[in-house]
Amino acid sequence: MGGFLLTPESIPMLAKLLLAVIVTGYILIYFEKTKSVKWFSRYLIGYILLDVLILFGEIVISDWSLLSLPLQYIASIVFTYCYLQFAYHFKENNFEKEHRRVTLFVNYLTVPAILYTIYMMYDIGFGDYTMVQVLLPYPLFLICWSGAIFYRKYRVSQNEHSENELNASAYKAFFIITLLAIFISIFPAMRALEVIGHALFTVTFFILNLTVFCMLTAAAVNYLTSRTTMLIKLVGISLVLFVTIIGLQGFLIIPGYEFQSGQDISIENRREIHSQVLPYVWFLLGSSGVILSLFPIFFSRTVLLPLRRLLKGVDEVNKGNLSYRIGNQGYDELGVMSEHFDTMTSNLQIANVELQEYTEGLEEKVRERTEKLHQQTEELERLHKMRSKLFQDISHELRTPITLISGPLRQLLNSDENLADHSYKQLQLSLRNSERLKKLVEQIIELNRLESEQLTLHSTKINISGHLQILCASYESYITEQGLKLNTSIPKEAVYAE
Repeated sequence: MGGFLLTPESIPMLAKLLLAVIVTGYILIYFEKTKSVKWFSRYLIGYILLDVLILFGEIVISDWSLLSLPLQYIASIVFTYCYLQFAYHFKENNFEKEHRRVTLFVNYLTVPAILYTIYMMYDIGFGDYTMVQVLLPYPLFLICWSGAIFYRKYRVSQNEHSENELNASAYKAFFIITLLAIFISIFPAMRALEVIGHALFTVTFFILNLTVFCMLTAAAVNYLTSRTTMLIKLVGISLVLFVTIIGLQGFLIIPGYEFQSGQDISIENRREIHSQVLPYVWFLLGSSGVILSLFPIFFSRTVLLPLRRLLKGVDEVNKGNLSYRIGNQGYDELGVMSEHFDTMTSNLQIANVELQEYTEGLEEKVRERTEKLHQQTEELERLHKMRSKLFQDISHELRTPITLISGPLRQLLNSDENLADHSYKQLQLSLRNSERLKKLVEQIIELNRLESEQLTLHSTKINISGHLQILCASYESYITEQGLKLNTSIPKEAVYAE
């Protein structure tokens, strides 16, 4: 007898299979074809193949259903092998040499395992394939090795620079997901050892398996190179929740019993169950189509459209357009955020106008101060020129009388007339003071030239002892008139200074 008959357990299987097909199709169509994406897509295809084979063994009423077990083993090897390659190629292949050696080693193990399974299918035919389960630890080994790769990449990225923080988060996420997958693989062994019952096993295994698949898909969407829109995430979350609810209903329709496969001896009972389950399957397929077609429109209008307006407002403000307003977008969180955004831009516009007015007033004050400083500078230049001219006039007017004074004094001192010693000293002192006054006038002229940058200073050595003697002699007469006495102690040898 051929054909297929649905069971309650086939509903969660079909729901998970439908979700896997949708996710795989999206990744194949929209993701950039990098090495990591290609291996992840192959992993998903192997995962779908495994689900198809499990569903095949569950619903097909034929001896061919017995072949699903060895084929499931081959599918397990295929998708765990692809997952191992994905672990090496994800983000960066930090262990390239090791990857080549491990790939060669795994190929040597994988090919014989698959060939051995095919040989057993040829040898046993439609017999008992329970001994194939002896080889099931091999896919588990591949999954464990993949988890070790993610953990090692995580440790390496932690020891590097801060730009690898995103990579570290990605490696950590896939490592945790791989650990959960390893944990799930323990449940079939627990069921085989009758540690847990059939009903508890089927429900728990479905929920955990679906959880790991959703986490794996979310990690791939977040950390693979291709960007994903919020619409895809919203529709994906809705679809996952729907699939989970429908899948759990499969366990509530009829209390689960262990033999619901093609080997069930009660065909009439299976047909009755099939008639009860079939409407749920059509509901699952139809509702999934509604979610994929109508939910994007709903989310686009209610969530994404207000969000796009808000993002456009942010972009306009970033360009300097403070007059842009989003307007009323409802009374939910996005509407409140839009209202606050409009209030913020309005306040910014007012503050910007006030700032412009203050800036214009400040510029006017700076202009006035600059003009005033310019006038003061011109006045200082005028005064400087007047002082320079005054110094020139004073110097010119003083030089001539001083020359007229020092000339007769010099002639008188050089004449043959007998002069008293006191008179002679006084005449010498007068001549010396006139010469000193003449030098002062010349110094004033030089100072004027120095300020007008017409004279360059040159340092030279002077005899301080001689200058001190001349200075004391100049004030000797004045000191004597005051009834004072000046005692000096000037070294005879010259003391030079610069």
